[in-house]
Amino acid sequence: MQDKRQTWGVWTDTSERSAAAAEDLAAAATEQYILRIPEQARGLYYQGESMRALQLLSQVRFKSPKNPYWLAALSIETMCRHDVGDSAGESLALSRLDELGRKASAGSPLAKELDKLRARYQVILKDPAAWTLQDAAFIRDGVDRAQSPLEYASWLLDECTWEQLHGDRARVLQIIASLDELKLTPLHKRRRDALAAALRPETNTEQQIDL
Repeated sequence: MQDKRQTWGVWTDTSERSAAAAEDLAAAATEQYILRIPEQARGLYYQGESMRALQLLSQVRFKSPKNPYWLAALSIETMCRHDVGDSAGESLALSRLDELGRKASAGSPLAKELDKLRARYQVILKDPAAWTLQDAAFIRDGVDRAQSPLEYASWLLDECTWEQLHGDRARVLQIIASLDELKLTPLHKRRRDALAAALRPETNTEQQIDL
């Protein structure tokens, strides 16, 4: 007859190994879910649902503060915080991006991407009323080098904002007309509508627009 203790021992070992494997699978599934969150949050941001995006981003946890995936999470969090007017949260997200940059290897793809992001944030997170000619040149360069329709629309709206506040009304009308030819996200439509509304006779065109 088989020794019951031996049978129990084999069963226990197998059970423990199965439990460990299940935990590994669960951890892997959780990690894959977390890795998808920044892209899902980005989609919500462009849908004009920044608060929902921030709720989703609050689930993001990576063991290492050097994890490059923090870049995707923190960059979209920064934009969502800016969109809802959370200046304290925006500053915190930016400081965490700076910390990520300090830990990135010099010349690495992560460091280069962070440098480009900082340069953009120095302009687009600034009060548009304070934009300079240098900022305007940076924005127009962004329009020219946009890599996607989404990016192109964002930069074009920034240029339209500059022209509305500092430049040429005719150019604003031209840009707004060109935007009608693009497939705009709800966020882009909101910005376009605000710019168009500022051009109406009953609207004070000198009034600052919150974009």
